[in-house]
Amino acid sequence: MNNFLKAYFWQWLTFAKKAALRIVCGLGGIVLNFERAPSLKPVRRILVIHGEHASLGDAVLFSALLSPLRERFPKVRIDVLMRHPAEEVLKFNPNIDEIIPYHAEEKTNILTQELAPLKIAANLRRRKYDMVITSEHALRFIFLSFLTGAPTRVGYDAQGRGFLLTCKVPYPEYEKRNRRELEYYLDLVRALGVEIAASREMMKIHFSKSEAKFAAAFLKDARIGKNDLVIGIHAGGGIWKKRWPLYKFAKLADELIGKRGAKVIALGGKEDALLYEQIGRMMKKGKLIVAAGKCTVLETAALLENCHLVVCNDSAISHMAATTSAKVIALFGVDSPARWGPFGNVSIMKHRRLPACNVLCNYDYLYALDACFEPQTPFCMDRIGVGEVQEAADRALRFRLKSRRTPNFPSKISKGLKASWDKSLLS
Repeated sequence: MNNFLKAYFWQWLTFAKKAALRIVCGLGGIVLNFERAPSLKPVRRILVIHGEHASLGDAVLFSALLSPLRERFPKVRIDVLMRHPAEEVLKFNPNIDEIIPYHAEEKTNILTQELAPLKIAANLRRRKYDMVITSEHALRFIFLSFLTGAPTRVGYDAQGRGFLLTCKVPYPEYEKRNRRELEYYLDLVRALGVEIAASREMMKIHFSKSEAKFAAAFLKDARIGKNDLVIGIHAGGGIWKKRWPLYKFAKLADELIGKRGAKVIALGGKEDALLYEQIGRMMKKGKLIVAAGKCTVLETAALLENCHLVVCNDSAISHMAATTSAKVIALFGVDSPARWGPFGNVSIMKHRRLPACNVLCNYDYLYALDACFEPQTPFCMDRIGVGEVQEAADRALRFRLKSRRTPNFPSKISKGLKASWDKSLLS
């Protein structure tokens, strides 16, 4: 019963906060009206605010708006306000002049959370920006954009919070968002008159020669050659309820190594290394090549560039892999791939929850009742079978081989996969 009370308390608190904000924003909208057509001619300095999210995957999606923004303003200085570690994704992005680190309060309550961005307002105001684009719909960041003194302020008008903006971009409530989050980011640039369609190239992760050398050395040490079939897996993720069971990753890795002759690289951070130790003990036919915990975010991006296929949970790795030429199989259960799914060469494996697992889980899975799941094995993820992921992998690899000009087959690759290539040459 305590779990129910805790879950509904958070739901009630969220509702009360939203109600208070609506009252404030409604009064602000009546008293203040700054909206006008954006003046683009005198723009010399632009600030893009993405200060709330620290997620690497979200940073990949957000980065899509920077390329068209740079094309629209080729000679303008573009700075980005971001949190760590999300800023790592954009460290070498050519469309940014400077990343301004945003350090949020570690231990916050509702009051300190709302006031935290205001600590950097004076510093931003001294930079004299002509335009501020905020990808955050929280009122505190919209207020921060106002305090910068920029005459043009572009951002989301979520639930009337955009009353301090000069250019308001529609942003529906959570339950009514039926487009990819990527599209909502691009709407911020479209509001400036830029017609743009999403593409994988817009989210490309740039890294230096140092990361490329690391990847080359790692592959050499692991005895992975140019003709080897390289498959990356990621069994981790920030929220355990979004993870495919470890024993299924072990079975899949055994199949990929034993029957397809693949070299399987286990990707992720330090916290994921323990997961791969467990998976390794469950495997019977092969051995993982563990990169988790041994490389930085950009070194991981460099390794992904060398993968032919990546099988992963709904996590940052799925978005990072989707920006490369690799095929991606993303495993979804709790969250919606229609909104948060990676964009690119992606196959989505998704199973719906049973009604019993649906309590407070559709839109508030962070506070979903633990009683709805088996310990550390969410039922919705467990319904994704190893066999269907294997079939998706075969389809992805067949497409990959057909797209090559010169076929390079691993020594142990299955005869059936090679036969499909030979057949495609004759057709």
